[in-house]
Amino acid sequence: MNNKPTAYVIGDPIGHSLSPLLHRTWLKETSITGRFEPLHIKPEELEKQIQALKADTDFIGANITLPHKQRVIELVDEITPIVQKIGAANLLIKKDHRLMASNTDAEGFLQPLLQVLGKEEITGNTVLVFGAGGAARAVLIALALAGVRKIILCNRSDKRAKNVARELSPQLKTTKIKTVSWQNRNTTEDQSDIIVNASSAGMTGFDPLDINLDFYTKTKLVYDLVYRPICTPLLRQAKKNRLLTLGGVDMLIAQARPCFKAFFGVNPPKTPLAKQLILQTLAEENRNTP
Repeated sequence: MNNKPTAYVIGDPIGHSLSPLLHRTWLKETSITGRFEPLHIKPEELEKQIQALKADTDFIGANITLPHKQRVIELVDEITPIVQKIGAANLLIKKDHRLMASNTDAEGFLQPLLQVLGKEEITGNTVLVFGAGGAARAVLIALALAGVRKIILCNRSDKRAKNVARELSPQLKTTKIKTVSWQNRNTTEDQSDIIVNASSAGMTGFDPLDINLDFYTKTKLVYDLVYRPICTPLLRQAKKNRLLTLGGVDMLIAQARPCFKAFFGVNPPKTPLAKQLILQTLAEENRNTP
């Protein structure tokens, strides 16, 4: 026992996560006694480890990342309405020996986008989303809440994309969703105003997202949720095509702020220190990459 309130970020892999740097910076700035640690849990160990954490008196909660965002909701005592809507969770909160799953990915995704374009520019647009996991589910719900007219969903597994579209369609209200096969990703007749990468493609250690932006003549903004590396192959291609770009750092911070409040009971400071440290870390990694 370390006798300190302890939160974790749980995933497989987990070494890439910058959540510990982010939360530790906020803990230091707020002088709160607490810990935030990375915890590598493989899928086959998830149920056992969640039960072990639940029994740990120091454990107060966790962020959940790939590939556990959907599986974890089967292992908790309670889920929030947003988790029920999205079908995935990125946040566990321990209360009175019970675990509650919540999701801050939707608001974390939407805030940076609204800052760049504004709600008026987003409403009525067509958005192409790559991915079909927990992050993509949150993106779809967030876009619908923002009033996006149409969403096109594409994933390497066409079947998985169709399943997600069918499952979430009732939640999207006035937003129309359709799927395009991976094979036709660069030949779709449905031109998109915004492209979002909500998959792990392009992350350090993963293959890049294999699309050619030259085919997307109407696109004005490319939003890549991956933040490691800081400039993914997709973002480099977008900048070469003189498109507006958004990286994953701003979403990382936006989704983490309500998590910190849930863990430690106070809002994190609005100072730029945490973001500066993250950008410095990523820039140094980029310099050291062969």
